[in-house]
Amino acid sequence: MKNLYRALDCSCNILDFMFSATRNTNAAKRFLSKVLKSEHNRKPRVINVDKNPSLV
Repeated sequence: MKNLYRALDCSCNILDFMFSATRNTNAAKRFLSKVLKSEHNRKPRVINVDKNPSLV
């Protein structure tokens, strides 16, 4: 089973996505770092996450 991480803008357009075998803190940090480093993405004003312990 793979876990899907995705980043959406305010218009629900997909900015980036990642499949990961694990859903833990390291995978979440890896994805967030990847999204924030992308030159085509602006710095987010707000980041919303579900209540998974790896993301809070």
